[in-house]
Amino acid sequence: MYVEFHAERFKVVTAPLSSSAGRLLVTPDPRILVGDLETPFAMIARLENDATAPAAFTFQTDGRVICRVIVKPGPARRVDCAVTGAWSAGDHRILITGPDAPWSLEYLELATHHGATRAYDLVIIPAASHRYRSPTTASVLWVGLVITLLFLLPPAAMRPGLRALWWGLAAATTIFFGLVFGSALASPYRVLVSETAFAEGVLLVGAPRVWTAAAAVASWYRRQRYRAWVAPVLIGVLVLTAYGRLVHYDLDRNYGGNFSGFLMLGHEWYDADPTLNQRQDIRQTLQLGDGGYDAQFMYLEAYDPFLRTYRGQPAVYGRFIDAPPYRYGRIGFPLLTDLVSLGHWPRYPATMMGLVLAALFLTGFILAAVAREVGASPCWGLLVLLVPGFWESVQVSLPEPIAGALLLGGYWCWLQRRYAWAGFLLACSLLVRETGTVLVLALAAATLISAGRRDAVRLTVIAFAPVAIWRLYVGWVFWPTWGLHGLFFNSHDLGVPFAGIRTLWTLIHHHQYYGGIEQFARAGTWYPFVITAGAVLAVWAAVLAPGPVSVAAVVYGAVAVSLNYKAVWVYVGNGQRTTYELFLMLALLSVGVPYHRRVFRSAAVLFWAATAAYVLFGGFDAEHIRQVVLSPFF
Repeated sequence: MYVEFHAERFKVVTAPLSSSAGRLLVTPDPRILVGDLETPFAMIARLENDATAPAAFTFQTDGRVICRVIVKPGPARRVDCAVTGAWSAGDHRILITGPDAPWSLEYLELATHHGATRAYDLVIIPAASHRYRSPTTASVLWVGLVITLLFLLPPAAMRPGLRALWWGLAAATTIFFGLVFGSALASPYRVLVSETAFAEGVLLVGAPRVWTAAAAVASWYRRQRYRAWVAPVLIGVLVLTAYGRLVHYDLDRNYGGNFSGFLMLGHEWYDADPTLNQRQDIRQTLQLGDGGYDAQFMYLEAYDPFLRTYRGQPAVYGRFIDAPPYRYGRIGFPLLTDLVSLGHWPRYPATMMGLVLAALFLTGFILAAVAREVGASPCWGLLVLLVPGFWESVQVSLPEPIAGALLLGGYWCWLQRRYAWAGFLLACSLLVRETGTVLVLALAAATLISAGRRDAVRLTVIAFAPVAIWRLYVGWVFWPTWGLHGLFFNSHDLGVPFAGIRTLWTLIHHHQYYGGIEQFARAGTWYPFVITAGAVLAVWAAVLAPGPVSVAAVVYGAVAVSLNYKAVWVYVGNGQRTTYELFLMLALLSVGVPYHRRVFRSAAVLFWAATAAYVLFGGFDAEHIRQVVLSPFF
């Protein structure tokens, strides 16, 4: 089994070539970079022997024999050889010798593998090849233990016909895995299966015991005294596990265990900080690159969350923060980082990622708890896994999940009429991202109608006072340099509805979007349909069940389709992050709309199915998410 395999194919000959005096010399085009291959690799040819008897053919390259084969007369036949030994970069000539009688080479390919299924669930490589990565010993032991425990369980009872069908499929799967295991011992080939295929095979063979385990868990859950809280906690754990696997993979494979890799720190911004550029001890702990992304500014702010260092020279902040009034207006994440890490700077990168993951756990937990409270299944909490913006945030350590968890927490307290706590959590959310204002205003209006002026005023004051005071302070500090822009900074994200999407699709149509990379063109084509469908669903919900959440969803839907190209759609990941509130509101509506609204609930299920398809197949990082999150191994 493999957990990582980088496939390469180089088609050297695609049109028939005839032999001359029993010889044929092929010189690969150097532009196809065959020198990049590492031996052993596969040489695949199709030879047509026009003689009347079988003939021997010899393949040679760089003065050494690759293989000798016997080809029967008649139509072109496939020949598979393994190229071994030294294979340096540069020009390589492949000499094929055969009988003096006429023969021809129909096709020649150099590849890492002899063959594979379309999804690479099964790959055939030369027996001596190790051009793949196996699961680690720890992963093998862990999965082996789980499988052992699974097969210690008694199988569930099945009807005779179903049992006969299962026995046939299980026997075929077991024989297949046995052949895969022995392929390198009994043939010149090694057969690999993907981790996904392995997991599917194990689940098929162990299906009766998986059913037994599921029934035992369900029975245990029904006996629990505090089962009302068990399900939300389990949902939160499942959400944390899925996102955590992605973080674990990237941390191990891409960043060498250094959490600062998630922050996308640009050396030009770091070096522009007059204080930090003198700190080699800090620099040595960081992974710095070119350009960077938004989390780098929040990391730099964590060293000075209260604007003390350059208060008398506010223009200095503009050297290492791209838009200081805007970035410092969202102080919640940097301040939390400083507080949780106790001001210890070596912990900042890990703390930032830890806060994002903790927020994802809480988001799943709270959504499941809200679903339970309104009489729906806590499993609706798993919708947190279908928020596209959260997958982007967790890969670049950005705080949308933190703002989302605080928004949902405030809404949950509001449902229980705990208006002071609701205001506090909503205030914390606004300090992270002020875009939660839409839901806060909707909840305040609903409180005024249902509970009266006193509770509405209390909720509103508690929610808005901290962010208002903070914004006044930021505006006062930056007034000498930015004037009113320091107090009312406009990021210019909005425009005419669908105008930004039209520009995006025009560039995609002309292959000019994001360097013409197919994954980004696919995401840019698909995602606007998802948010448009979400906006329509929000309007439908507002008609069926008017309330603060449905009204907020309508506003967030209108914002989503009105984002402009220059500020947002220039990178589709920005669009995913900017529209996360729409998905959270739709999640709340999916669990809150009365069950007798069957048509709407069916439409909601279809919407989330489309969103799941986008996350797993349509997004620019869909392949990465599928490979890591759905794999039984890290």
